[in-house]
Amino acid sequence: MKEMDNNTHNNNEQAVENNEKVNNNSNANENSSAQTDEKAQEQDFPPVELLYELKKQSEELHKAEEKDFNEKFKSLIQQSEKAIKDFMDKVEHNEKLQAQLQKVKNIKVHDIVEETKKEVDHFKKVIEETIEKMELHDKLNEAKEKVNELNDKFLRLYSEFDNYRKRTQKEKADLHKSAGEDVIKSLLPVLDDFERAMKAMDENDDPQHVKEGVKLIYNKLLNTLKQKGLEPMEDATGKEFNVEEHEAITRIPAPSEDMKGKVIDQVERGYKLNGKVIRYAKVVVGQ
Repeated sequence: MKEMDNNTHNNNEQAVENNEKVNNNSNANENSSAQTDEKAQEQDFPPVELLYELKKQSEELHKAEEKDFNEKFKSLIQQSEKAIKDFMDKVEHNEKLQAQLQKVKNIKVHDIVEETKKEVDHFKKVIEETIEKMELHDKLNEAKEKVNELNDKFLRLYSEFDNYRKRTQKEKADLHKSAGEDVIKSLLPVLDDFERAMKAMDENDDPQHVKEGVKLIYNKLLNTLKQKGLEPMEDATGKEFNVEEHEAITRIPAPSEDMKGKVIDQVERGYKLNGKVIRYAKVVVGQ
């Protein structure tokens, strides 16, 4: 700062000296012009126009030198101001650097370590969360693949089941149409026997022969039905009433105390087909 002030002071002194030189030159020119006039008068030349011309040139020269001096002086002042401004900017920048340096010096090493640990912990947490998200994403992809696989299996099973359902419906319909075919075929010989018996009854009037023929046809029919799974129930007369096999068509007073709740008479025999009751025995129960 002191150097800039000294430079400015020296520049100002130089400008003043230059100004004095210009003034001295101007005065010298004026003196020269006066002496020239005197000499011209002494020598008897036409001095007036020459003097005016010299004076005019001197003034123009003086003005030009003064203008040049002023421009140089202004330029010097501007340079000085710019140098001062640059210097002040450097000072301000140095002050900021010093303030930042002081701030850095005031920071404790422990605080820096703690802050670094916090940042490291935060970074680890972010990494763990990212890994967890990636694992969840992989599991989600696996689940989607499994769902697609199960969906494909379901579609195949559904298609197979639909085909099976259609096939069984067709088989069931065919079974309904031809369910009694085997039974009817097995009963056709019995029907033939009945036809032959009826013809024999017309030709033979002996009731004993007719009775024996009917009994034979009955046994043949019963055996045929037994081969198909038919099972006649035992006679329920005198037995306890069983709701799983018997159907009470009526109740009458019991002839004795021991017949109460028992079957007094069987009206129709019951039958089972392959162990399943297809007709309950119709009975009369004592009360």
